[in-house]
Amino acid sequence: MKRTTRNVLAGVVAVVLALALMLLVVQLSEEGEIDVRLGDDEFDAGRVEEQARLAPVIFPDLLLDGRRDLVLFHTGAETDEGWVAMEVRRGEGCGAEQDRETLEVRDGCTGAVITPDDAERPRYPVRIEDGRVIVDLTPDGAPGRPPTTLAG
Repeated sequence: MKRTTRNVLAGVVAVVLALALMLLVVQLSEEGEIDVRLGDDEFDAGRVEEQARLAPVIFPDLLLDGRRDLVLFHTGAETDEGWVAMEVRRGEGCGAEQDRETLEVRDGCTGAVITPDDAERPRYPVRIEDGRVIVDLTPDGAPGRPPTTLAG
């Protein structure tokens, strides 16, 4: 077989295989919903005693798209109660800032103080498990969905 004929034949086979692969992908995608899951469903914020001592604590870029910050407040008298986790930056732009002397958390764009009872910011469920603070980043058990829980 001539070299040119082999090259043409190899090209035709490659095109046929590429088309078959595309058809397979289309077929598989039509058979059901594709569930894309990036990252963890839960965030382990650390040991409860340490976080209670340090709170509030800002955790940058934890959520869905890497452009949202989460702040963890502790308002309870005991370490196993009174935990609040909420978004403190939405979208690109200014992140949250914290004054370590006063422990105030401020919106980096407006300078407004962010408090645990801020009803405008999405919240995430928090639980204590084996002495660790766990934040559920997928409220309603639906990975990839934004939080649905608002204060008040």
